[in-house]
Amino acid sequence: PHLHPDKNRIVSVYRPRVDNCGRLWFVDTGTLQYTFPENPNKTIHMLQRPSIWVIDMKTDELVERFEMPEMPGHGLVSITVDVGSKKCGDAFAYIPDLLTFRLHVYSLRRNKMWSFEHPSFKFEEQYASFDVDSFQYTWRDGIFSIALGDRENDGYRAAYYHPMASLSEYKVNTRVLQNKAASKRLNHGDDFQKIGERGFKSQCTMHSLDRHTGVIMFAEVAKNGVSCWNSYKPLHKGNIQLIDKDDVKMIYPVDLNIDRDGIMWMVTNTMQRFIYGKLDPNTYNFRIWRAN
Repeated sequence: PHLHPDKNRIVSVYRPRVDNCGRLWFVDTGTLQYTFPENPNKTIHMLQRPSIWVIDMKTDELVERFEMPEMPGHGLVSITVDVGSKKCGDAFAYIPDLLTFRLHVYSLRRNKMWSFEHPSFKFEEQYASFDVDSFQYTWRDGIFSIALGDRENDGYRAAYYHPMASLSEYKVNTRVLQNKAASKRLNHGDDFQKIGERGFKSQCTMHSLDRHTGVIMFAEVAKNGVSCWNSYKPLHKGNIQLIDKDDVKMIYPVDLNIDRDGIMWMVTNTMQRFIYGKLDPNTYNFRIWRAN
């Protein structure tokens, strides 16, 4: 039936992730974006409710498929997996919603989900306008990416996050996120903290932390490039280094992840041309990048 997740149908997936236990995690948003001639103003079409999928990559068997509650919308752009240090069953997924400005938390062991709301999840209007590849546009995208820090002695760690239309970076401890009762509080005190600003034109889609060095890489859409920051140092523009950019080949870095071996992977897809112009079939529009 309409809007009911179907275990035999996957509609639309963004930015899947593989955990340390060899499982593939992703969110099927259940949503497509296209236009009907009879209603050209409606571009978002929800075919079914979103669902979380976990697949064992060794056996190709479905570990779990969680049908998300009615609340989440179609702004579920990424998923970050946090596996317990001792048991694969003690896993959590952090799922930002850039449109409703919520951070959803899913517990694999409990097979339940809860959600946090906080002002830091919202976009900053002054940084919502972009000028990339000769296209000018406004994207009011809220919380977009979660990057996990090193695990501390108590088993928890920092979760770094930011809205896409923003220059600010924030953090919250995973002890807070994994506490369902904390999500119901009206006041979170100083649990969600601003740690600094990355500098001019540093609007970022995805970011990821290298476990070997503590360095976080940022996929910066306004620069068509990648920057880095040592998370052991204060966060300000003086400690941010642009390590690569290319206004032809690196347009819209849509995803970035650092694997357990310290190798950075990135995807660029010239999304602005696809949305506001036209893709050139005679050139490369989609690229996968790899760097040690």
